[in-house]
Amino acid sequence: MGNNKGGSNLKKWQDRLRNNRSEYENELNKMAERDALYNGTKQISGIDGKATKKSNYVRNIVGEIIEAEVDSSIPLPKVSAKRPEDEDRAMTIEAFLRNELDYLPFEKINDMDERTTPIQGGDFFLVEWDNDRHTHDTVGGLKVSLLHPRQVIPQAGVNNIQDMDYIFVLTGTTKKEIKRRYNVDVFSEDEEFPEVRSGDGDTDITSNELVTLVTAYYKNKNGGIGVYRWVGDTEVQSLPDYFARRLKYCKKCGNIVTEDERICPVCESRVFEHRIQETTQLDRDIDIEINGGQREYISQMTAPVYGDIPVTDETGAEMFDEFGNAMTEYGIIEEARPNEVPIYKLTQYPVILRRNISKSGALLGGSDVDSIKDQQEMIKKLGDKMQEKLLKGGSYVTFPVGVNTRKSDEELKVIELEDPSQKQMIDVLNIQANISNDMAFMDVAYQAARETIGITDSFQGRKDSTAQSGAAKQFAAAQTAGRLESKRVMKQAAYQELFEMMFKFMLAYADEPRATKRQNPIGDIEYGMFDRYNFLERDAAGELYWNDDFLFSVDTTNNNAQNREALWNSTKEAYQSGAFGDPANIDTRILYWATLERYHYPNAGNIKQNLKEQKEQQEAQSNEMQALQSGNGTSLTTA
Repeated sequence: MGNNKGGSNLKKWQDRLRNNRSEYENELNKMAERDALYNGTKQISGIDGKATKKSNYVRNIVGEIIEAEVDSSIPLPKVSAKRPEDEDRAMTIEAFLRNELDYLPFEKINDMDERTTPIQGGDFFLVEWDNDRHTHDTVGGLKVSLLHPRQVIPQAGVNNIQDMDYIFVLTGTTKKEIKRRYNVDVFSEDEEFPEVRSGDGDTDITSNELVTLVTAYYKNKNGGIGVYRWVGDTEVQSLPDYFARRLKYCKKCGNIVTEDERICPVCESRVFEHRIQETTQLDRDIDIEINGGQREYISQMTAPVYGDIPVTDETGAEMFDEFGNAMTEYGIIEEARPNEVPIYKLTQYPVILRRNISKSGALLGGSDVDSIKDQQEMIKKLGDKMQEKLLKGGSYVTFPVGVNTRKSDEELKVIELEDPSQKQMIDVLNIQANISNDMAFMDVAYQAARETIGITDSFQGRKDSTAQSGAAKQFAAAQTAGRLESKRVMKQAAYQELFEMMFKFMLAYADEPRATKRQNPIGDIEYGMFDRYNFLERDAAGELYWNDDFLFSVDTTNNNAQNREALWNSTKEAYQSGAFGDPANIDTRILYWATLERYHYPNAGNIKQNLKEQKEQQEAQSNEMQALQSGNGTSLTTA
């Protein structure tokens, strides 16, 4: 290991991690057991829970049931305003979050999340601001990562993340990445926790290029969030106010420089410091809302202040006129400078927990693997027992004593008998053990496991003798879905917190406006901008503040990507029944195809556009006919 470069502060955090990880050790051991069961381990546990022997036959019901629960749909955000004047802003937030779901790798995140959560009872989302993500017009962007519960060490005894004094996040990375991101040399350090890089906690990959980065998020004395990071015995980063905005200053001349600059362009100094900013300078003119719904224009630059300036001579001495009065001239007293507004600072941990199902007195929720572990072990034991019975059975041939057969490759074998009575003594005995009771008990264990979780044949798409009609099968699947509703609610609750956290990160760090795209209620595409300054307001006392008071939830009506065909069919039935209006009316047809476009029906947008053009042509022709009729009527009257 390297030399201790963090002093007493590093030792304090190392001791905290060691103590809390020790308290969490039992849960960490269970995680390895659950992963092994999901992966189809051959180890058979004894009465004391310890592995006794290996099974030769494993029917992996744990993996089968977990896979049956996987929901590939990604919850979509729904943002509601508390005030009528915030409705448009709520729609802008919602549109931006939906765009981010498309940009970020949520398909991969959800795929892993859908397996880790039922196996371990929960997992975590980590929200960060990624300065490496940029476009030509923007700098930085959101980054969302999925953390295995093995990577998160909570404060012992506290089951709500936001109530903790601190929480640890362990990530595997390379030594070069630490040097690039934090400019700290950790090449002498070893990898402390290699298991955090592996999904099942067991890895055979060792490399002297890898290390474990430990990040401690903690509450500072002001109620904000601080961060302390280290690798091995080397301090990497210490930020008592993690979410504060910082600028890099030259320590010699005070010039502001960019993060990439290593030499001050003014004095060529190489010594810099970061200073926390309570305000941020405007980079453009903004228009904000003030108390009462009025609008206020704030210019990027303040107006220069003019006034009388004392006149001095070449030595700097003040000059007077012949009457002894100080001489002045009218000029700029204060130069124009950028206007400043308060910064937005987060006060929550950026770690969000998704539970499987709630479990009293525990941080993580209940694990499905724990619920069906006994049934899986019984099935492995029965499988071994049946295999042994079948393999030890076989066929036996009885011969009279002293009778021989001719040993040759001929198809017809010759048996030489001394008298005809010996023929009756030649026989074949098939000895096979009865495994019907074993198979029946195995099926009982399998059904018990499925019923414990709430999985039925209809839910798995299997033949269900209890549901004969299609409607009955749908009802059976719906009943199963109802039993799994609690898990969906917990997933929605996690995404609700995630969406709110993503929005707050944008308020804190998205200096430039971000383009958004959304569909309006009639299905047309609208383009807009997410500008954080649209959420800056002035209260009745004249103070500027950030309006983050919105309601975040999950739009359950649009999470039907897997059931689009059913949506198309139900929309068609509603259209044909007249629910949209007269099916022959062109406005009704436009509304129908706009609805199908929202449900991603192929070519619906083109058909809707063609119908709109037809309507415009019909209206133009109708106007021309009315104009002609009006003209003819005028001529006849004149005549």
